[in-house]
Amino acid sequence: YANGVQSSAQELKVRSNKKFDVTVKTNNASFSYTGSTTPAPVMPVSGVLGLKVSANGTGGTIAGSFAGYTSLSSTAANLIANGLNGGNQTFSVMYNATPGFTYPAGTYTVDVVYTATQQ
Repeated sequence: YANGVQSSAQELKVRSNKKFDVTVKTNNASFSYTGSTTPAPVMPVSGVLGLKVSANGTGGTIAGSFAGYTSLSSTAANLIANGLNGGNQTFSVMYNATPGFTYPAGTYTVDVVYTATQQ
């Protein structure tokens, strides 16, 4: 885990009759913990969970620094800008988690929320 753990590419599809933007955020500022340690450790999402756009078939542009791994947070960040209308606009993302060695064993989870908004 010294260099983090990287996911495989996950494809998402947007269907829109107008141009669109996509934002990304987590549903919480910290991971939820399931395990035997009490009190439960608090692992922040920011600085631990990164996301990058690994493929972009939306006709739009990758927003911000998401062409490389960028830390996620519970605040929405622009991910795709000016995606073209259509029924099969896909993009793929990859995750990278770098929790380090300071947290005890257990299961850490957080939801990642994508929002497509028409222009």
